[in-house]
Amino acid sequence: MYINELGSLGIQGKIMMFADDTVLFFSSTGWERAFQLAEEGMKTVYAWLVKNKLTLNVNKTAYIAFTLTGTLPVASVLRSHLPMCDFPNCQNCPIVKRENEVKYLGVIFDCNMKWKSQVAKVNNGLRKLIYIFARMKKVASLQVLRMVYFALVQSILLYGLPAWGSAYPTVIEPIVRTQKMLVRAVANERYRAHTSPLFRRTNIMKFVDLKKASCVRQIIKENSFIRPQHDPPTRFQYFGSMALPRCATTAAQNNYRYFGAKVYNGLPTDTQLQDQSQLRDQSQLRVQSQLRGQTQLRDQSQLLVQTQLRDQSQLRDQSQLRVQTQLRDQSELRDQSQLRVQTQLRVQTQLRDQSQLRVQTQHRDQIQHPDQSQLRVQTQLRVRTQLWVQTQLRVLTHLRDQFQTFFQIS
Repeated sequence: MYINELGSLGIQGKIMMFADDTVLFFSSTGWERAFQLAEEGMKTVYAWLVKNKLTLNVNKTAYIAFTLTGTLPVASVLRSHLPMCDFPNCQNCPIVKRENEVKYLGVIFDCNMKWKSQVAKVNNGLRKLIYIFARMKKVASLQVLRMVYFALVQSILLYGLPAWGSAYPTVIEPIVRTQKMLVRAVANERYRAHTSPLFRRTNIMKFVDLKKASCVRQIIKENSFIRPQHDPPTRFQYFGSMALPRCATTAAQNNYRYFGAKVYNGLPTDTQLQDQSQLRDQSQLRVQSQLRGQTQLRDQSQLLVQTQLRDQSQLRDQSQLRVQTQLRDQSELRDQSQLRVQTQLRVQTQLRDQSQLRVQTQHRDQIQHPDQSQLRVQTQLRVRTQLWVQTQLRVLTHLRDQFQTFFQIS
């Protein structure tokens, strides 16, 4: 789902995607214009990849020029331009290599649309099964051999048959011969037995019949060439027919759109009406499926919107709770700060009151007991006087002793 946006970039071409395989298709009346459209489209795609942080693997990227006339363009350099390069004069952007054959979803496309490589690939895959059927026909019944044939052979033939089945009969001839060899092995007949009765007996469709059935099934699935009804009817119209596209060349007439419509118009009217009824039922079923899918997408979108709204509401509630918690914390911090300031002021007041009380007490003591104060002062003076007298006596005694000692020595 991450890469689905790539299909809606709006380039001047077609973008075809299947799983992780992507093809850009550009067409024009001239090669120069086609290369210009290809470079512009590649630049748009490269810008989208860079925007979504993806990388283009240039080594696995290639381009091929298709033509039905056999005249290929001169080898031109196709670059994968960066978003900020000097387009179209850039010479530093990586070069996309050119191929004459490319393999997409198991089908090999060549530049001339001859399908020779694809037919050779299918034929080689079928010829490897001849030995298996040659050994199985000795031990297995016809029913088992038919089951193995439809599982291994017809599944290979039907894959992409409306596309590569438009090759010329001379190119398809090896596959026709290989299918006949396989049918002889399934029917347990000799090597050169006639195969038409064997196809009827084993109830296996020939390659030409497989091609007709697959082409008719494809155009019915596309439902793009149903002839409109007129009143009164025109001479080119009968009920349930398909309009043939205009094709001027044999190669175009071998295309499944023309070939399938031509085969369909050759069917009986009852079969066409039955096909139209089945097609209408399938169309109604497809519309119902699309409506169901749209309803599911709308329900999923509504559920996604509700989930987003619920998530946003939860985020808003969490944000509000966080803000309330922060405010409460700030209020608690402010209250604690105010309490601390009040405590400090109370302590300072108490200290000031104690100091004032001490001063007042001393002052009151001095006023209430002035005699005691004077007595205390006199006592202090007397003590100091006594200490001074004792000190002087001690000095005089020491001096006398020194004099006596001096006279004795003399």
